[in-house]
Formats: sequence, C-alpha cells, structure tokens
Amino acid sequence: MFSKIVHFSIRRKLFVALTTLLLLAGGIYSMLTLPIDAVPDITNNQVQIVTVSPTLAPQEVEQLITFPIEIAMSNVMNVEEIRSVSRFGLSLVTVVFKEDVPTLDARQLVNEQIQMVSGEIPPELVFMDIHLADGSAFGIFEHIDITCPIIFTTAYDEYALQAFRVNSIAYLLKPIGSGDLQKAIDKLKMLGGAPQPAADLQAVMRALKREESYKTHFLVPVKGDRFVPVSVEQISYFYIDGGSVKAVMQSGETFDFQQTLDELAEQLNPRHFFRANRQYIIAHKAVTGVSLWFGGRMVLQLTPPTTEKVIISKARVPAFRDWF
Repeated sequence: MFSKIVHFSIRRKLFVALTTLLLLAGGIYSMLTLPIDAVPDITNNQVQIVTVSPTLAPQEVEQLITFPIEIAMSNVMNVEEIRSVSRFGLSLVTVVFKEDVPTLDARQLVNEQIQMVSGEIPPELVFMDIHLADGSAFGIFEHIDITCPIIFTTAYDEYALQAFRVNSIAYLLKPIGSGDLQKAIDKLKMLGGAPQPAADLQAVMRALKREESYKTHFLVPVKGDRFVPVSVEQISYFYIDGGSVKAVMQSGETFDFQQTLDELAEQLNPRHFFRANRQYIIAHKAVTGVSLWFGGRMVLQLTPPTTEKVIISKARVPAFRDWF
C-alpha cells in the first residue's frame, strides 16, 4: 500500500504539488480566521440583574428589592441556581440556567419576570401633593410605610412642619420654579440619594406645570350679573341636561356651566375626574358603588344620586378600572 502511494506521487508530481499548495492555502486561511482565546471563558450560562437604589440600607435592599426579584426568578424554567448579594444601595441577583438554554432565551425569560416584579420595587423619589381627591396626603402614611425621600408640592404653607415629620426633603410652594426644583434635587444628591440616572429636570418641570395648570376653581355666572366661585373639590359630577352642562355639588346644589364637557375634560385633573360617557364627567369621591351591567358594561352609583343610570361602556371599563 505504501509503495503504491510512493509510485503514484512520483508519476503524478503536478497533482501532488497542486494538492500540497491547496492544503497550505487552507491552513493559512484557517489560522487567520480561527478564533483564539488565550483565557477560555469557563463562566456558566447565567444572567445577572443589577439594581441601584442609593437611598436604601443593605437590610432594606434585601427586603424591598433582592427578595422580590428572587421570588420572581424562582418561577422561571430551566434554572439551576439563584444567588444574590445585597449591599448599601446595590442589589445583585445571579440566575444560572442550564447549559442547553440559549443566551437570548435566558435573557428574555428574566426580562419578563422583571417586568412583572418592577411594580413591587419602591421608587427612589416621590413628588406628592398635599390635597388629594380623597383627602390629605398625610393619611397615606398611616397605611403605607414609605421609605424613599419625598418632595411635597402644594399651594399651602401651613403643612410644612407636618411634612418634615415624614420623609420630606423639600417643600415646594406652587407655582414651582426651576431653581427651587434644582435645589431640591441638589439636596437629595448631598444626602446620597441622587436618582440613577440623573433626573431630567425639564421633564419633571413639565409634569409639575401640567399638574398646576388644572382648574381648582371656576367662576360661574348666576342670576343677573353676579358670579359665584365654585371649588372643584366640592363638585361631584358634571352632566348634560337639555343641551346645557350642569355641575352638581356635594351639597346637592346645581350650577350651569358655559363650557362643554370636552372643554371641562381638558381643564380637570384626570386623577380626580373621569369621563364616564358622553353625558357625564364624574369625580372619584362621588362614586359610592359600581354594578355590572349587560354586555360587559358597568353602572355607577353616585352621590348625590342621579335621575338616570350612569353607564360605562364595555370599551371604557378597563380605563375606569385603572383610574379608580
């Protein structure tokens, strides 16, 4: 066998030379394109979740961030191990998958769980008004333990002392200027609780200005040439009666408005008022009961009572649930 190979090579010199050159060229190409790793990556198939919250101590990070994430990740399939580290202002959760799970699939599975658990992770900073639709903001602290810093925004200065008894770092009086807001953020940074990434002051100012632009009072014409100031907080609902818009107060008193319901919907704070249908705009505090109706609709019970059923269409029911 060996002698035959030698005889063939002697008789076919050109073929042997071309084959040798072809093998040489293939070797050079493979050498240039072959990925070479001097230090092989021996890391297992893992996804790391890093959460930064500079205002929280290690115990709070473990309780409020790390633990909820670990619970959420325990529902993911093909996970071999979950380990975590909680430090001051930092949570690191490592999820180890089986080797046969593609990297992109592992990241997608983790991302889906993070989206579900994100609502349970506390914010780093809260902007809070004093007067809410259903009462004073300070009532919230009797039911919820808020650990993050709070910046109060209000038109009233008599609550300043009460505000600083909770987690307040600033008390901003309306109208709020950009300079006052910048000082509040600087104070937060000085205390080691700067939001990550840095707060977009222009976006915050736009949100606060939009909040300030909503009506708090209306000047309503009455008999003759007189006008009466009407507080939005005292209005239970607006409705259309015979082509004119009327506002019903909590006391049962009724006022005629010159604006249309569409115009009022733009002027009222959507957190406090909801466009139930073409005939009604209702206040949150006016709703005393909700009943299911035919075709997936809802019927509202309001105070003061209405003379007709206030029906929310099936298409508007999800928006009503979110608002309420």
